[in-house]
Amino acid sequence: MILRRRSGWLFGGLIAISTAAVIAALASGSADVGFAAVWQALTGNAPDNIENLVWQLRMPRALTAFGVGGLLAVAG
Repeated sequence: MILRRRSGWLFGGLIAISTAAVIAALASGSADVGFAAVWQALTGNAPDNIENLVWQLRMPRALTAFGVGGLLAVAG
């Protein structure tokens, strides 16, 4: 029972860290886009240029990096 509870906390923590890493990847880049603008783009309330930047450029980059990192972990 204790092992199940501990693994639940561990899994929840890893999900939170992964989500934070993806959001940080969306906010980082050469264009100055902060966390608030990224959140607005994810919810659909940002200007079109910010939404295009986040959804068409940064989201594929972040998801690709996340997937490649997972595959490298499995391969290693």
